[in-house]
Amino acid sequence: MADKEYTEYVQKGDLPDSIGNLTNLSELDLSYSQFSGQLLCSISKLTKLTYLDLSMNNFRGPIPSLGTAKKLTYLDLSDNVLSSQISLPGQFEGLQNLVSIKLHNNSINGSIPSSLFMLPSLQIIDLSNNQFNQLGGIPDKFSTMCALRTLDLHGNQLDGSMPKSLANCMRLKVLDLGNNRVIDGFPCSLKKISMLHVLVLR
Repeated sequence: MADKEYTEYVQKGDLPDSIGNLTNLSELDLSYSQFSGQLLCSISKLTKLTYLDLSMNNFRGPIPSLGTAKKLTYLDLSDNVLSSQISLPGQFEGLQNLVSIKLHNNSINGSIPSSLFMLPSLQIIDLSNNQFNQLGGIPDKFSTMCALRTLDLHGNQLDGSMPKSLANCMRLKVLDLGNNRVIDGFPCSLKKISMLHVLVLR
């Protein structure tokens, strides 16, 4: 069976550990497949992945490390029942080619890794409707080369003030921090972001 044909043969239920043997796999889309159980660490063996979509399933537990998939551009784990914290502070550091990460509609808690905001190619971050409850608020770690177009952190438990380095994201079009505990009003620094079309702070 060719690696690219894997999605046609896989069955519902738990994701088999043998998926880690498909080391030449570049794209994996198992969305809307009624999978359950934990996301296996064997996924971290798929180092050639460029596209990973496991959305709209019933995966639970922590997110395995994906830092070895250095070619990954698209990651969607949204609409599952993932929980626990993103345990490794540098979990996303190796993903220098990542363009989009979608983890919305889960139950992930703890801190948002600051390394996520420093990825040079990242354009879309959607972590909305989780339970992130970062002590000290949103990390003030946005890169001076920030390429972000969408930042959606709606519906978490984030507090504190707006990170000043967010002003580095000159291409930002959508910023949604609503339904959190961010205490700032309209930050003057955002006036410089002329492309901003959607702003939600409450």
